[in-house]
Formats: sequence, C-alpha cells, structure tokens
Amino acid sequence: MQYNTDINSFFYENKYCPLCQKKNYELKKSNYRNVYSELISKYLKIEEKKLFEISKYFKCTNCSTFYWQREISKKLRIILYEEILPDHPKGLDSSGKFFSTEGFKEKLIGLEKDPTQKSRILNGYISSFNFKDKKEKDLIIDFFADVDNKEKPNLLSDLFKRGPKNLSRHAGFRKTILNDFICKKIEKTNSKTYDHIEYGCQYWGPINSLYQDYSCLSIIPNKDVFWHKYPYEKNKKFKSIFEKDINHLSKDFKDSNLSLILVLDHIEYPIDFLKRFLNLGISSISLIVEKIDDFKGLPIQHLTGWSKNNLRYIASYLDLKVELLNDEDDNYIFAFFSKKNN
Repeated sequence: MQYNTDINSFFYENKYCPLCQKKNYELKKSNYRNVYSELISKYLKIEEKKLFEISKYFKCTNCSTFYWQREISKKLRIILYEEILPDHPKGLDSSGKFFSTEGFKEKLIGLEKDPTQKSRILNGYISSFNFKDKKEKDLIIDFFADVDNKEKPNLLSDLFKRGPKNLSRHAGFRKTILNDFICKKIEKTNSKTYDHIEYGCQYWGPINSLYQDYSCLSIIPNKDVFWHKYPYEKNKKFKSIFEKDINHLSKDFKDSNLSLILVLDHIEYPIDFLKRFLNLGISSISLIVEKIDDFKGLPIQHLTGWSKNNLRYIASYLDLKVELLNDEDDNYIFAFFSKKNN
C-alpha cells in the first residue's frame, strides 16, 4: 500500500488536554474500528492499524478526559462529512423512517456487491429489534444469512410492529428519560423566544418530541463539527438555523434549555463551546455522551471521550449544578447542567 506523503496535514497535535489544558496524561490503546476508521484509512492510503498508531490515545490524569494526541484535523473532518461519508449513517435511521418491512427492503437495494455495507445495515437492525428471547434473535440472524426457515419472514414483520429498542440505531434519542426531565425544568414564559434549543443532528434528539408543546430552535453545526445538511422546519413548529447565524439571534437564547445529543465529543474546545452559549443566556444544558469502552477505546471521529468525572469537572469549572440521570445504562451518560441560582 502506498502511503500518503502529506499525512501530517490531516492531523492536529494536542499539546494539552482539550478540556482542562493540562499536560498530564496516561497513554492508552484504542482499536475502535468502525466505518469512519475504515473510510478515513482508505482516503489517506494507510492501514487502519497505522491510523491509530499515528493518532495515539491519551487519558488526562487531571480531569479524566480521553483524547487523541493527534486528532483528525478540521480539514479532514470537513472532507469526512462532505466527501468521504456525506450522509450521516445513523441520522435518517434514528428517525424511524426505515424501521418497517418496506424500509428494510429499501435500505438493501443495490448492496449485492457491497457485503461490508450490507452487513452493517443488517447488524443495525439486529441491534434495534426487541427480541423476546435468544431463539428469536438466532432465527433472524439465520434469516439474514439466507438460511431457509418459513418462520422468519413472519417474525421479521412482528419485530417491526414491536418498534425499535430504546436508544438503538433505529430509535435514536427522540424519546428518553431526558425528555421528561427537560419538560419539568422548562418554564413557559412570554419573556423568552425559545424554550428548547438543540445543536446537532435534527433527527436524533428530543426536539422531535418537544416541538409539539414547546417553542424550539434547531442549530445545524459548522461543517467541521457534523454533517452540514440544509435544515428543515418540521411542520413549521420549530425554526432551524446554521451555526454561523447564531450571533444574529443572540437575544433569542436567554433562559432557554440547550440540548447536545452525542455532539460534545465532536467539539475541539468543549469549555469554550459551552461558555459561548452560557454567555448568550442559556439557563440549562441537557446532554447525552457516549461512555468510553476501555476495551475498544476512543473512536477516531471523536475528539474527546467522556465519563462522569470529566462531566463533573465541567460543572465545577463553569460553576454549574450537574445531575447525572441514568447510572444503569452501559453505553451512554445522560446529564443536566443548570445555573446554581436557578
């Protein structure tokens, strides 16, 4: 394989922890192979193993933040979201659009010659189904592997009727315990423009439920942070803007709740990012972050990795109260930050 000679231009070196700006760290090992590491490696003309060796994976011993010594640069992130993988793999899936027999067939169209992509799609369904027991799961796995069994097509239809499993690929984060918590905290007043403001993927978060009862604003991130698709306005009940337009609406943020669903790990400087919204008048921040799996490590597309410890660090640094909402979940941390005088 011929290596890209200009490899350094695609990485940014972190001389300090991106959260607390300290230099103390523990060297870790990440081998979190996914569609991003596969496609970035192909683009850079390097092996996936080499990609992780170049980056190096650290854990800050001061604030417990996981980060790359050499993270993928803003330049490469824009290329990732615009050219390498121009559609958010979990975006439309999380809307529930494809969780049906018809949607299933549509997703598989044209994938006969791409077994890797087909396998990812099938695994996405397997991880989203509400199986009654292991026997059902084994039947569907066999069905997807083209093993003949008359029970399976009927079972597939039944699984779609049950709806996707909570927090799975095809359920997203539209309805979680965070929704009820946000509703309890939101006070409807005539003095504010928006009750709820959501930054990130429009398909994932609670805005898709809250817009029915609350005034909502959706912010589409900059091109180096996330997919930069033209925003839609759902039934004209919530407004959508690009991140560059925030300053034109600065007065509209006062006393609103800001929601960040699996997006804080895409931010270069999380403290500065949160300060910006707090200075605009945000009264609370609700978020979901992915827990770090020590066995797999940090995924290459994430700039930081999170735990209860570094979320508490943020709260202390910004003088906020933090409530951690779901200790039992294996994959995600739900948190709610609020000003101490609220």
